[in-house]
Amino acid sequence: MSAPYMQLYVADYLGDTQHLTTEQHGAYMLLLMTMWRQGGSLPEDDRMLARVARVSARRWHLIRAEVMAFFDVEDGKVTQKRLVEEYQKAVSKSEKRSVCGKLGGDAKALKDRGLASAKAKQKPQHSSEPEPDREDTNASSLKRASAQHAQEFAEVFWPRFPNKTGKPKALTSFLTARKSASLEEIVTGLDRYIAAKPPDRQWLNPTTFLNQQRWADEPAQITGGQHEQHHSHAQRRSRQDDIAGGVADFYAAKRVREPAFQGDQGAGDRWSRGGMASRDVTFERGEDGSFGEHPRRAGGAGYGRH
Repeated sequence: MSAPYMQLYVADYLGDTQHLTTEQHGAYMLLLMTMWRQGGSLPEDDRMLARVARVSARRWHLIRAEVMAFFDVEDGKVTQKRLVEEYQKAVSKSEKRSVCGKLGGDAKALKDRGLASAKAKQKPQHSSEPEPDREDTNASSLKRASAQHAQEFAEVFWPRFPNKTGKPKALTSFLTARKSASLEEIVTGLDRYIAAKPPDRQWLNPTTFLNQQRWADEPAQITGGQHEQHHSHAQRRSRQDDIAGGVADFYAAKRVREPAFQGDQGAGDRWSRGGMASRDVTFERGEDGSFGEHPRRAGGAGYGRH
């Protein structure tokens, strides 16, 4: 079985070797890699170590002390504790993968006896390269999707939104919203919101629109006739309230001016029952702004308090 891939801890390596020259770095790395391929050790032979380090015997003599400080020499073998530990872990992981692969192949053979039997007999080959990390693959996909959504925000959503406030927060909210809704849904809902917003209402800020998923709102459509009807009804109610208040003021003033009127407790009742409508007078606001009895105009109608 070929040696598994050698893992290099870059931060640890650079932290321990800052004092080495370029030549010493090269010799050290060549010794480490050759030692890895040889199962974790090399013979204690300076001529062989010089050849592995790609330097002459004279140069090896000059750099030997600095380089060999990273290794241990035991029983005629040059080794390194950290390298041996990493090598044993890599071999163990490789063997487990090989066993799992064989079991998987056997299971497939049982399921598909004819066509898969030849494939089940083949032993999986261990690769000397590290397998791609699924988490890294997923992270890369998410990063690409996030970049695309950010571009949608900048080119479609933000230019379209009328109230451009809080752009950084709006971008964050848009990226979150795109996880649950398509761009078409958000833009269609935004156009619907722009078309249906009443003139007397303030614009939402984009962050609120996105966080509350307002693109899913379906506002009721108010026709022009409904606007006019509502306006006319409001005018009538305002006039009724105006007249009713004026009547109350009128009778209060009349009781002050005419003490005998104090005992006419039925006047208010007659007004509340609409009885004043049958008289030939009506209560209107005069030119001076005060309410009083005035002759009924032709075609006029009295208002009763209800």
